[in-house]
Amino acid sequence: MKSLNLRALQLGGVVLCIVAVIVSAVVFPTLAPPTFLIACCIMLFIGAMINRSEFGVDEYERSTLKYTLRNSASAIAFLMVVFGLVGFYYFSQHNSSIVGPAPAMPTLPTIGGGLTSVAKNAASRIKSLMRTGTLDM
Repeated sequence: MKSLNLRALQLGGVVLCIVAVIVSAVVFPTLAPPTFLIACCIMLFIGAMINRSEFGVDEYERSTLKYTLRNSASAIAFLMVVFGLVGFYYFSQHNSSIVGPAPAMPTLPTIGGGLTSVAKNAASRIKSLMRTGTLDM
């Protein structure tokens, strides 16, 4: 008898997922979408496992942006320091601040014209309400 290996188990899992989708679509049509979703997730996982086993550590761990930047970190830090120094020197020598008149201070609007005006207005409205029975706005 032949021993089972990972490749045979993966192929069996894919075949089982496809058979489950076909059977559920024919026998239980209402269960077909969830079965199809689960089968797709399982096959995606199996495909990712096959891909990782084929390409190994070099493709997945050493081809990342983090690994690439780790090798060139000193050059990037040196360039950032140089550009920072040049920028600081340029902006300290060529002061580009805009000089002009100071803006006028905004004034707050007066609401109601003061306490006496508000009191007179309220009293006149109360008198008008008592005289006519309606409040004019």
